[in-house]
Amino acid sequence: AELSAEDLAKIQSHLLQVHGHHLTDEELIKLIEAEQKAETPRVKDPGANLRKVAPMDEEAPAAKIAGQGDNVTPPKGAAPALQHTGFGFAYDQIGIVDSQRTVAVKVQRTGNVNTEASVKYQTRPGRAQKDEDFTHIEGTLTFAPGESEKAVSVTVTNSVAFESNEEFYFDLIDEKNNATLAAAMLVILSNEDPGVVRFQEEEVTTVEEFQEKVLEVTVLRRHGAAGKVACAWRTEDNTAKAGTHYAAGSGVLEFEHGQMVAKLPLTVLPAGRYQLSSTVRIVLSSITGGAKFDASTEGGRDLCMATVVIQPDPAVQERILRIHSALAVNWTKAHTAKSNWTAWKEQIIKAVQLTDDDEEEEEDGQEQSAPAEKRRGCMQYINMALTAVLGVPWKIFFSVIPPPGFCDGWLCFFCSLGGIGLLTAIVGDLAALLGCVLDIGSAITAITLVALGTSLPDTFASRQAAVQDPTADASVGNVTGSNSVNVFLGLGMPWTVGALFWTIGGADATWNERFQDKDFIVGTSWTGGAALSVSCTLCMPM
Repeated sequence: AELSAEDLAKIQSHLLQVHGHHLTDEELIKLIEAEQKAETPRVKDPGANLRKVAPMDEEAPAAKIAGQGDNVTPPKGAAPALQHTGFGFAYDQIGIVDSQRTVAVKVQRTGNVNTEASVKYQTRPGRAQKDEDFTHIEGTLTFAPGESEKAVSVTVTNSVAFESNEEFYFDLIDEKNNATLAAAMLVILSNEDPGVVRFQEEEVTTVEEFQEKVLEVTVLRRHGAAGKVACAWRTEDNTAKAGTHYAAGSGVLEFEHGQMVAKLPLTVLPAGRYQLSSTVRIVLSSITGGAKFDASTEGGRDLCMATVVIQPDPAVQERILRIHSALAVNWTKAHTAKSNWTAWKEQIIKAVQLTDDDEEEEEDGQEQSAPAEKRRGCMQYINMALTAVLGVPWKIFFSVIPPPGFCDGWLCFFCSLGGIGLLTAIVGDLAALLGCVLDIGSAITAITLVALGTSLPDTFASRQAAVQDPTADASVGNVTGSNSVNVFLGLGMPWTVGALFWTIGGADATWNERFQDKDFIVGTSWTGGAALSVSCTLCMPM
């Protein structure tokens, strides 16, 4: 069965977790086709019941994923990956109040903490100036093996600075190249309020990846940073579902004295998506310590909410499109003879039916519940009967044409072409019989009755296409295509064969007798053609 792009994205995500993220497009296609051949029972989530298939390369199998992280097996003899040391802050925005002018800036070490490491630090002026508003400090922090956090004290000296909310900075600098690694902002606050808590952004957008990733959502504390503040937080489903698109979480978010920013972790799971986005809410509630929630944000004073939008990765979309296109070709080629025979049988059955089964069921349900005036009347049934009598023979005639599944569509093409030719021959013979009865010459019959019989359906089809199509491109194409077939094929081929025949054999008594009045034929053809053109032109606007 053919898979949608969304189903394919879910299957790809599952296979990459099982077999490794190193799989190429060709290997993914083989694995997906293997899953299809296994005829796994279809469920709502196609990736939920996939059986485990052996990796494509038996000589270098991929390790099965057990948790987070990459599961690609490193090549033999490769050196182990080195874990680098990084430096940052426990929180990078700190408020300083007048009653407590000295604060501790907490510096944290990440990565490899088993060795000794050092980082330089120094204060940097902003609107607050060094030695006027704060005491400038600089130096080097040395972390012993196993030590991951150190604190540095910073002091504000000028009382006037507390009246203007001035700020300065604390930088961490690399010892080797003097590059700034991280910077914390210290704000000299003009009040000693606990502050107002809100999310930095009420809508956060992230991209789903092939493996779990932790998104940090920033929570701000503004208009004060005095005292310790805490609030409860939790995640809530919206269009995203816990356990499928993200890992549910809850807990208590705490702000230390002077802390003005905090991070909430949200784990995004690799569910697999092509175009669909999903959203999850993070809700803050039950705030303590005298602080309040920002009333201007969603949730008002009682709650504070943020929406996280999980979107598909553009790179994944491109890959899914490539794989889906490749699989679509394979699905088309995989149609078996049995399915083609079934399609042929169904088209013959539908040809003899008055309406489709679905339409009949829908109409029966409507007739049972619809008012009497809305039910089918007698004239409607008469119209349906006439349509069946006049249309069913032609539907049955063309239903015997094989469906496109046979011979890549060539059998359907040539059979359809033969059917059209046979129908044209029938129209020509009927027109000739009518001309014989009414004593009309063959030339007049051909350019009037036969031409009218083959052109009027094209005219009505062109009008319908012009009404339904905003650009009327289909009507123009229908007219030019029909006329091309009539002129080049309908006239060109017989005239070419006739010209070759009479050129090789030469004119005889039969030829002279048949075409003795050539001027009449040409004149009548021009007149009949002009009349037919005018008639078609008048019918088009109707």
